[in-house]
Amino acid sequence: MKKILIYGDSNLWGFDITKNNRMEDKYQWANMLGKYFENEVCIIQEGLPGRVAGEFDEEDKYKNGKSNFEAIFKSCSPLDYVIIALGSNDLQIKYERNAEQIYQDLMWYKKIVDDIYSIPKYKQRFFKQMPKFIYVLPGNFDYQNDAKELFDYSCELERKKLFKLFKKSSNNYIELNNIDLIKNDGVHYSTQGQKMVFNIVKDYLEEVLEIN
Repeated sequence: MKKILIYGDSNLWGFDITKNNRMEDKYQWANMLGKYFENEVCIIQEGLPGRVAGEFDEEDKYKNGKSNFEAIFKSCSPLDYVIIALGSNDLQIKYERNAEQIYQDLMWYKKIVDDIYSIPKYKQRFFKQMPKFIYVLPGNFDYQNDAKELFDYSCELERKKLFKLFKKSSNNYIELNNIDLIKNDGVHYSTQGQKMVFNIVKDYLEEVLEIN
């Protein structure tokens, strides 16, 4: 059985603004993956609302993605794949982050695992092999209407620049565009949007894992 850790934000967690709470497990794209692959893949869902890829949120430090990743990674090991689904919150106006900075923060996750794996005692204790990384890049947001207080056109430009940086790299990644959003929210995926993400990631995993 393949074992995959998915480390992400509120769209992985399944935030539903209409309930100001979490949507049912069955509507969350990570759980859909777990059900679809059944006994072939173990999916570990690690989503947190507001989580950023970087380490710059001074107000709510628990949202800094780097702070808790190493402990979570080790607690879930051994792993075959790590999926990083972060970067959306980093694009918010208030953080003033550009695509290059976000890209470097996303690359940190791969580097820290490389560093951990290079230590013999950790390699023997936690790992059967070095896990492969897949990045689910930030999806679309409604910067013109419902989410205009959080994002503007410049944020969308940085999102597109981030895509270009990944295209130039050798990293495995998945782009998300035109995902259905919750009405009057403009940031979070609706139940239909969650299903869309599930299908995109599922198709990708079927190819790389060579299972169906």
